[in-house]
Amino acid sequence: MKTIEIEEDLYLYIASQTKHIGESASDILRRLLEVDGQALQEVQAVNVVENTQEDNLVQGLVVEVANTETALEADEPDCDPLDYFDFNEISEVGSSTKRFLSLLSGLYAISGEQFAKACVLKGSKREYFSQDKDLLLASGKTSKPQAIPNSPYWVITNTNTARKRHILHHVASEMGLQEFQIERLCEAV
Repeated sequence: MKTIEIEEDLYLYIASQTKHIGESASDILRRLLEVDGQALQEVQAVNVVENTQEDNLVQGLVVEVANTETALEADEPDCDPLDYFDFNEISEVGSSTKRFLSLLSGLYAISGEQFAKACVLKGSKREYFSQDKDLLLASGKTSKPQAIPNSPYWVITNTNTARKRHILHHVASEMGLQEFQIERLCEAV
């Protein structure tokens, strides 16, 4: 597996294209670019691309990804944000913390940009969300921050289930979900 550096806005776009919880960045890109493993092996076997051609290819991929329609547009009335969640799978997860993280991951998959705006939430003494684990640790020694899967965010998890529901409700509400959708998410915690 190779690691590449990409800009934040591109990362948010790729993450917003998640179709289901647990889908990897590679799977998302394969789907968006309509590339399968066999096609990649053929490209790697040729491997005659010079550096300037590689730069053009990467720029082309970025343009292609940028021009691909998002899975959920804010003005698309037919898209249901709850389609991003496999509630049967989430209900089988053992702890409320794991369900909480899965639900937050799904909200991030709907729209990383909206999620970023919505997760500005603070308690009286704590930060709840951050892209920096150490910031959350600094706001409370017992905060137990955990990474939200498939996102660059961390969230504190040393809260009771009611507080987790409150946090989830806040984020979903700020993202513009309807009340019945928010209630369904909160019930899943």
